[in-house]
Amino acid sequence: MKKIELLFPELCNLYGERYNVTYLQRCCPEEIQVIETNHKDEPAFAAGDVDMVYLGCMTERKQETVLSLLRRYKHQLQALMDKNVLFLATGNAVELFGREIRDGERAIEGMGLFDFCSVRYMKETRHNSQFIGVWDDLTLLGHRSQFSFSYGDFEESFIHIQRGIGMNPDTDREGLHINNFFATYSLGSFLILNPHFAKRLLEKLGLAPPACALNRKLQRPMTTGWRSLPGPCPCGRKETITHEQTALFAETDEKHQLPGLYRRGQTRQQNQSPALARQSGGLSSLHRQVRLRPCGLRDL
Repeated sequence: MKKIELLFPELCNLYGERYNVTYLQRCCPEEIQVIETNHKDEPAFAAGDVDMVYLGCMTERKQETVLSLLRRYKHQLQALMDKNVLFLATGNAVELFGREIRDGERAIEGMGLFDFCSVRYMKETRHNSQFIGVWDDLTLLGHRSQFSFSYGDFEESFIHIQRGIGMNPDTDREGLHINNFFATYSLGSFLILNPHFAKRLLEKLGLAPPACALNRKLQRPMTTGWRSLPGPCPCGRKETITHEQTALFAETDEKHQLPGLYRRGQTRQQNQSPALARQSGGLSSLHRQVRLRPCGLRDL
């Protein structure tokens, strides 16, 4: 049984991020135990008894609360990273691991596990955009909505951006990655949007892909146009992604309680599960802007 710790879901669930962990658990329900840690409790990772830790997006005010809680466990977090324990952070949770967060004249001390700083631009217009990038041999999609950017060399970055921006508008390096630690500015249900990456995480947990309820669906391709995203298409042609990368359009698969596939002849409103819509949060805007075209769905 693999243990995944969901840190502070009452504080760090701004765009339905907890569904990233739910998604993994529903892939392998007999193999994964989820530990939900309240902000008033000691994290399970402090005792080293977890296989993966997840931290989601939060408000700027809650960032300072979460930082005050996690700073005391800085050395345990570093030890987990050195031991290759899986860690995934999404949204502005990525900023907690840098040196500091600057908010006007204030400098909020970070955990200092990575050499970068973040700057809040609270008086400016919120930045909203999507990105497409590459990690290892996977194409990854993401959506961001933020008042802050991060600055540094980012030699230990996660995603190489092909379309969109990285940690700030002047870099194509996005997120953080060292050993089995992954962090990205992408919001919401990042693993639903990128099921092949979710599958890779399951493999890192030692869970065989055949045990995953999504394994059959993961192999079915879908094409998408690039026209609605800024910049030229990196390959000069349409890209192949999976059906599960459009899962936020979908209704729930009753058999596995997982996102189902897009049905032709239905509107997005008819096709989307209300529960999934509530849990998916801000990521639905990505699908409103990326034009998707189903193909080869006659057998669904």
